[in-house]
Amino acid sequence: MTITTRNKNPLNDSKCARHRSTTKGGQKQLENVIAALKGQQDAKYRHFSGTPAAIRQSWNEKFGQGLPKFNSEPQTFKGSAGLGEWLGTGRLTADLAEIWKDFHKIFALRSDDKDTQEQTLFVSHTDTNFDLIYSKWGTKPDHKFFHWASTTNPEQKSRATIDDFDDADDAAGGENSM
Repeated sequence: MTITTRNKNPLNDSKCARHRSTTKGGQKQLENVIAALKGQQDAKYRHFSGTPAAIRQSWNEKFGQGLPKFNSEPQTFKGSAGLGEWLGTGRLTADLAEIWKDFHKIFALRSDDKDTQEQTLFVSHTDTNFDLIYSKWGTKPDHKFFHWASTTNPEQKSRATIDDFDDADDAAGGENSM
């Protein structure tokens, strides 16, 4: 199993997620990445948009467990909020444990405690790939989103990745604001 999105930008809060703008030039990167992941053969996915409370409620309905609350302590949050069960047992679950700890920290820090900021949360998997995308600002232009990805076959050419789209922010340690 290989986490394919290791962060190389020292100012990115995540160690396992690439950090990208939602919009660069004429591209809507967040929408393009999500559409490509949905279009993968045999992909299973869940897409959540709305305020943090709405996302938490929808997540609980789909996965039967809750997401972390705003400013929750990462060390007190156990498991993967039902995501591990959805993925099933297999080679993807080892990376999920590492990705989930990283995601939990980002989600807890960026979830709006006033429940006013639109957000996007997307999870997708095939037999060989797992992707998790989170944007605090939904699809608002010029804001950033985090993309965690893992694959059992890094050489797979048909796999959609965040790097399929131009102007990747931190591929070489570039932009880093959020």
